[in-house]
Amino acid sequence: MYQQFPVPPALEADVSFFYVMETHQPGPVFEPDVLMPSGTCILGLQYQGNWVVNSKGFNGPLPRYYVCGQQTQRYALTPTEPTCGIVGASLNPTTLWKWFGRPLASLTDQVREAGAVFGPAFPAFASAHQTLTTLEARLRHVADFLGAFARGKKHPANVVDAALREIYQARGCLTTADIRRKLPVSERYLQVLFKKKVGVSPMTYARLTRFNHLFLEYTRQAGAHSLG
Repeated sequence: MYQQFPVPPALEADVSFFYVMETHQPGPVFEPDVLMPSGTCILGLQYQGNWVVNSKGFNGPLPRYYVCGQQTQRYALTPTEPTCGIVGASLNPTTLWKWFGRPLASLTDQVREAGAVFGPAFPAFASAHQTLTTLEARLRHVADFLGAFARGKKHPANVVDAALREIYQARGCLTTADIRRKLPVSERYLQVLFKKKVGVSPMTYARLTRFNHLFLEYTRQAGAHSLG
């Protein structure tokens, strides 16, 4: 089971959506869930069980609370118990850069302990999160934490934000040269900034965006077209 939830208006500049993912399998052999890259960074909070992840850059059990950067390949999550659950926040592509000033290429296809990323503010949040028993309470707690954390960490719009808008408007169907012609920067400079603030090149991000739009259209018209 997978569901997405909207974020409060105050968080829309930083967070794309909240989500919950649960699996219920009798075992003893558990089937993996195969996921595609979303074009967002992830803050994941496991509230029951655990998954083992198999991906391009990380293989092993997920930390209980984790952050991952841009995913460039599909990845598999295999539950280790009959019931496993994650509540998460899909962060906008440049959010971690804006909050921490950390080059995002270091997180591409990687998983990190959330506490190591968020620092001293995280342990109290995690301790309180462990006591919650309903989805509504968990989502509200995540929203409150991220809202408090984001206050005062805003940055003015920059060329990467403008490039992302171009990619979204074209649904990923454009080239780096197309983007550069609309922005007052060189192609090389745009590449460097994008890798630093998003974690991948503009073309890789456009490809992810294009695939997600195509996949969404296919699921909306299931049966009307062949997958090929």
